[in-house]
Amino acid sequence: GGLINESADIDNSIAGDVTGDVYNRNGATLTSTAEVGGNFWNNGALTVSGTIHGTLTNKVASAANATLNLGGNLNVGGLVNNGSITVDDNRTLTSGTAVDNNGTLDVDGTLTGSVNNDKRLDVAGTVSGKVTNNDGGTLISTGNIGALENDSEHATISGTVTGDVENKDDGVLVSSAAIGGDVQNDGTATLSNSVGGTITNDGTLNVAGNL
Repeated sequence: GGLINESADIDNSIAGDVTGDVYNRNGATLTSTAEVGGNFWNNGALTVSGTIHGTLTNKVASAANATLNLGGNLNVGGLVNNGSITVDDNRTLTSGTAVDNNGTLDVDGTLTGSVNNDKRLDVAGTVSGKVTNNDGGTLISTGNIGALENDSEHATISGTVTGDVENKDDGVLVSSAAIGGDVQNDGTATLSNSVGGTITNDGTLNVAGNL
């Protein structure tokens, strides 16, 4: 079966196997270490680890102040964030599909997968896959990301990018990152660190230092 939690008691917790869906209601508090067979919706305060075979949605329409923290490593089939999620520096979040970020996502630890960012993404740890920073999104990375596609005016990266970087027509990119792959610039880009591959510029490119 499933679970609906409407209580704000800080001692609420689930473990073991839950075959159905889990709902943590607006204002409710829950800690989950369970293996959840269905989907998981959080509108309250959730500390979670374990496995969710379906999609974890943090903050469903109009829910106030939904927050999600990892109590340990977490595997999910998919993740939609409309609230606030923190991946601490000793935690790993693994998603089977691209994380859909429409809120605030802080990755201080490891996110194994890719991210589709429409709001605010801060990376001080590692995102193993591709970060797609859409128009209106803000990306600040001082850590490591697998690859980058940027179509936003707000992208500042340092640290490293393992693969390719594509800065699209509306993109404004400021990079002091070491980029392992190619760079395709169709927008406005400032680069001030190494590029392992080829730079192709069809926009406005500023090179500060040695590439």
